[in-house]
Amino acid sequence: MRRKGLAVACVFALCLWASPLHAYLAKVNGEEITAEDFMEYLKGVHFQALMRGEEGKGGKLNEEVLHEVLDRLIDQYLMAQEARRLGLHKGDEFRWRMEKVRRELAGRMLWMEEFEKIQEPSREELWNFYKNRVEGVRVRQIFTTDRQKAEEALRRLQSGQDFSQVAKELSEGPFARVGGRVGVIRRGQMPKKWEEVVFSMKEGETSGIIQTPDGFYIVRVEGMKKASQERFEKGLEGIKRRFLREKRKEIRQRLLEQLREKAHIEIDREALEELNLQTPSKQVLARVNGEEITAGEVLPVFRAKTFGYEARKRRWNLEYDEDEVKEEALQGLIDEHLISQEAIKRGYFEKDPQLRRALHRYEIGILAELFRQKLISPQIRLKSGEIEAFYHEHVNLFYSPPAYHLRVIEVRSREEAVRLRNEISAGADFAYLAREASLHRSKRRGGDIGWVSENRLPEEVKKALSAISVGEVTQPLPQNGHYVIYKLEDVKPGSPRPLEEVKEEIKRELWRRKFSELLRLYLEKLHKLSKIKVDEKALKRLQEEFNI
Repeated sequence: MRRKGLAVACVFALCLWASPLHAYLAKVNGEEITAEDFMEYLKGVHFQALMRGEEGKGGKLNEEVLHEVLDRLIDQYLMAQEARRLGLHKGDEFRWRMEKVRRELAGRMLWMEEFEKIQEPSREELWNFYKNRVEGVRVRQIFTTDRQKAEEALRRLQSGQDFSQVAKELSEGPFARVGGRVGVIRRGQMPKKWEEVVFSMKEGETSGIIQTPDGFYIVRVEGMKKASQERFEKGLEGIKRRFLREKRKEIRQRLLEQLREKAHIEIDREALEELNLQTPSKQVLARVNGEEITAGEVLPVFRAKTFGYEARKRRWNLEYDEDEVKEEALQGLIDEHLISQEAIKRGYFEKDPQLRRALHRYEIGILAELFRQKLISPQIRLKSGEIEAFYHEHVNLFYSPPAYHLRVIEVRSREEAVRLRNEISAGADFAYLAREASLHRSKRRGGDIGWVSENRLPEEVKKALSAISVGEVTQPLPQNGHYVIYKLEDVKPGSPRPLEEVKEEIKRELWRRKFSELLRLYLEKLHKLSKIKVDEKALKRLQEEFNI
């Protein structure tokens, strides 16, 4: 079988293929690979290429690409069958991963079924949805938890005192220092009683005391924001998407509430409070209808959420409670368990053969991955001296890029850049002109931006610098809506990076090469021992569908 580099093609066009999806393209030791299997695998190959930044290698689907993808898929089946023969399908890891996939697939089917209940929205529904989210009131407010203070503020306002000044003196909360200026408030953002009063007021009016569960408000309406029919028409598709997203959110919340009402949920509060990175992964933190949620599930979610909260703390100095983050992580997992349990109960796998086939495709992929992990990876050994030998043999791969000492002048127009360059060519001092005319932040230093590595420069700048010598100036170049000229002060050529600096890179490269070779040899043996039949008619039909 051919193992050439794959040029990824226009994969998603395969969805248009009209031939029977369940006709087989190949049999591997009697196990069928259907046209649908082939298409789904090809989509995955395409996605992986995009993730590696290889989208530029795409093109029209051709016979070579088709055969290469089919070869890869046959290899997947061979690896999966070998993994089964060796009993890897009996291990805990395989069973855990398959159960996870089964629940995820069933969960997707559940949400598809639930979301199908959403009716196509009418224009009136979309207009009301848009209006409620766009229209608002621009207000100032005085807020206090003290009734007497609220009454004093109202008396002072009624006597003619300035609202802003009264707010600064009597209001509580962050808006007091800006005279109670809150900005635009839309429906759904404030307590119900507040909205009932304020949204019925006119511009320029001041309310009485509005009592809510939070405290007491006095509100002045300074302006009204109205929905625009023209903007509604222009943004109709986006409004519809947001409307449907909100409906899906409501359905999700309603179903979870129903499931929680019926569920038996136990949480070990002491174990959750003591949860840390050293907690054993099998430590049970909760049970959902008897199903365990362990520390091994909660910790990755907790770490991810903590990372986000730490970033907010560094950026905005917002504190967070670690115990609340643990609770948030656990409650999210409880929701996931409730949904997957409900999805399994609905019996989608029993009803839908295509879903069973999708699960089978995941099984092949998981077994093939376990084959590589358990059988190929453990064979790899790096011998003493291999890293040093590879480094000396391929030292050209480990050169640091050249660096340039640059000055820059940035101006608004090309004409100005050309004029300045002509002055420099006539003998004017670059640094002086940079200080006088440049918009760049380096102007005080005469445009000096120091040493810049070549890999940090845009392609057009690299090209311009390659065309000049030290002491010369580039032609004007467009940059961020302005124009720039660079002076090349000096160049440092690239040099070999020290071995210690690149050791890990070399280890990874040697490991990858050994892995590929060991896998190739093992697959060669499997091919020799296996019976592989390709249905040439089905393959030909596939080629004809795409004019190959």
